[in-house]
Amino acid sequence: MTLSALLTQEPATIKSNLVHPRGRDTFWRFYFGSVPGWQHLENDIFKMMDNLCDIYHGAFWEFSML
Repeated sequence: MTLSALLTQEPATIKSNLVHPRGRDTFWRFYFGSVPGWQHLENDIFKMMDNLCDIYHGAFWEFSML
């Protein structure tokens, strides 16, 4: 496929499905279960955001599957 053909192509639609709060553990296990220490990953992300962003003071994150 040529570059001009790629540039004129319509972008694909990405659909998003919100993960139910009761499905958060399943979400993490499905996508990150092979990562050592995946159980602590969410908390590590929250701590990193707190350190990197002055206005971030914790929040409830909604997860979506694309």
